[in-house]
Formats: sequence, C-alpha cells, structure tokens
Amino acid sequence: MLDELMLIGATALGLIILGFGIGLADRRNFHFGWLAVAALLVIVNDAAVTRGFFSFRGLPGFDANSDWNWSGKILALAVSLAIAALPVFGWRNIGLTLRQHQLRGALIVTVVLLVIYSTMAWFMGAGGGTRGELAFQLTMPGFEEEVFYRGLLSSRSTAPLRGG
Repeated sequence: MLDELMLIGATALGLIILGFGIGLADRRNFHFGWLAVAALLVIVNDAAVTRGFFSFRGLPGFDANSDWNWSGKILALAVSLAIAALPVFGWRNIGLTLRQHQLRGALIVTVVLLVIYSTMAWFMGAGGGTRGELAFQLTMPGFEEEVFYRGLLSSRSTAPLRGG
C-alpha cells in the first residue's frame, strides 16, 4: 500500500508542478487554489478507483471471479457524483443534465460504435472477451471517467475556487 500512496503522491505533485509551470504562462487565468483542488480530486478519485489504494479488495457481489474492477469504478462514480452534488460544483454545472443539445448525434455515434465493437468481439472469438468483459468496457470506464474528467475537472462552476 505504501507504494501506491507514493505513486499517487508523486502524480499529484507532478500535476501541481506541471500545472504551476503552465499557469505561469497565462497568469490571468491561473488560480493556484483550483490547481490544488484538482490535485486533491485526482487523489480522491484514485483512492476510490483502487478501493483505498488496494487495501480493500472489493465489494461483495461485484468482483467475484472477475479481473475487472467493477467495485472500484462504481465507488469512484459514486464519489464523483457526491462531489458533483456539492454547491460549489452542482450537477448541472458539470454537465450532468437530461437535457442535451446534441443527443441525436451522440446516440447515432453510440449505436454505430456498439455495432462495430460488438461485431469485432463476435468475430474475435475467445480472444475478443467474455460478455462480462464487454459489459464492463462498454459501461464503467465511460460512465466514471466522463463524470470525473469531463465533469468535475473541467468544470466552469468552480469560480470561487478559481478566484473569480
């Protein structure tokens, strides 16, 4: 567990150093407070995805006989949704609404990609993965990562944290 903690600590420190360096190039739009919050969010998300940096190996009913991290992704999604519910973020402000401007186009692309990847998996046979693997890959990474990376980390709703 110590190795995992050191790795995420180094990742957060690298994020802060890199972000600070980039922020110096655009000082008007740079706010160290938001960079610190973003680094903290990365640590919290990684702790959830790894179920406590691998100290807790799974939730009952999700990881039985599976190499796929169902419980970690579900936990990370739940944590991201809980953080998004805080007033400083807000679900609507991070893009979590039922109202979408490009819903028809997104649904068309989704169906086309599902057909393509399902067909590829079918013809690959055993090497293409099981139904459980396909179900995981079609759902959990996208759900969890969209809420975290495209929602929380790129949120415009955190003006108080950004200094304006």
